[in-house]
Amino acid sequence: MMSWPLTQIERVWQSKMQVYGADKVWHQLNREGVEVARCTVERLMKRLGLQGVRTTVPDKAVPCPLESQGGRGTGHP
Repeated sequence: MMSWPLTQIERVWQSKMQVYGADKVWHQLNREGVEVARCTVERLMKRLGLQGVRTTVPDKAVPCPLESQGGRGTGHP
């Protein structure tokens, strides 16, 4: 097993404050000219115990502002 993909993946993950998941790490590696398959990045991240942080999970404790307007996304009160 070559170690270069492991070090490149971990480098990108660390440089992005340990937030990037496999897709974003893969995109960043491609931008840098590192050719590696997305499924390989995903598999190696699992092996290293690395995972991204989901930042778009809604807070259920906070009411949706659209609901106070009489509907979700209708634009009418």
